[in-house]
Amino acid sequence: MFKSKLSILIAEESRRRGKKLQLKDVAEATGISPVALTRWTSGRGMSRLDGVTTFQLLKFFNVGLSDLVDVEGDDDGDPENKTRPTPNAA
Repeated sequence: MFKSKLSILIAEESRRRGKKLQLKDVAEATGISPVALTRWTSGRGMSRLDGVTTFQLLKFFNVGLSDLVDVEGDDDGDPENKTRPTPNAA
């Protein structure tokens, strides 16, 4: 599961520009629909990332993937735990 940091990036960009950056501004600059951006800022986890949308956001904010999303794992905090094979016990 992925958790978006888009709201944080928008707030930081607003501070940098000295004026509030609106979702419509991001939508116009990236070609991403306002509905998709609203989903990204909703705070809900996302089960997958759309490559084109992700790339456009990375490019617009000039950041890396870890600045845009967090990977949520299970309770032990290891996001790879669900896909990593369990070693055979001897």
